[in-house]
Amino acid sequence: AIRFSLPAAGKVTLRIFSILGKETAQLLSEVMAAGPHEILWDAGRLSSGLYYIMLENNSHRMTTKAILVR
Repeated sequence: AIRFSLPAAGKVTLRIFSILGKETAQLLSEVMAAGPHEILWDAGRLSSGLYYIMLENNSHRMTTKAILVR
């Protein structure tokens, strides 16, 4: 699960990228309320490795790393 908190309501986009920069999934693209949220990431078809999670909300962008271990 991916957990995050929004300081203000707005359009949210949550995407997953491979280490090579290829987008592997778009988990969200919708308007969400302020506050804590939790999104499930079904990575069943992906191989083990390093991935980047990019969260965009209004004019803010945050990127973090995730390690997928099988």
